[in-house]
Amino acid sequence: MTLVALLGIAAVLVAVTDLVPYVRDILRGLTQPHRGTWLIWSTLGVVVLGSQAADGATWSLALVGAQAVTTILVLVLSLRFGVGGASRADLSLIGLAALGVGGWAISSRPVVATDASLLLYPSHYALGNGAIAALILRRRRSIRPEPVEIPLAG
Repeated sequence: MTLVALLGIAAVLVAVTDLVPYVRDILRGLTQPHRGTWLIWSTLGVVVLGSQAADGATWSLALVGAQAVTTILVLVLSLRFGVGGASRADLSLIGLAALGVGGWAISSRPVVATDASLLLYPSHYALGNGAIAALILRRRRSIRPEPVEIPLAG
């Protein structure tokens, strides 16, 4: 098995694994995903998947496919457990994605629908998720209560 294949498989495992706590918190009522946001991410995930597949991507499709499936899963959960809807800004972003697909259809070049290279989108996704994870960890550390010493009666 090649290094690229191993990285593709590892990326899928990370994408699926990092979703587990989020889905758990949604089902427990601790997190309420925003429907409009997950609609945008799902739309973009599907567009990127189709674009990269049409452009001849191989193992990078594993990550993009896992992203598309997991974002659609959260979108479906948001319909029952989420909040909000699609604002004008949300609809504008979906329209922008539609323009990219239209550009792809007109030019017959899938790259028009997405980023300039096959690695730009997965890199952006990984950096974005890493930043969010760092913020969550930082916030959790800042809200932990300090231990309180209780004097022993004696």
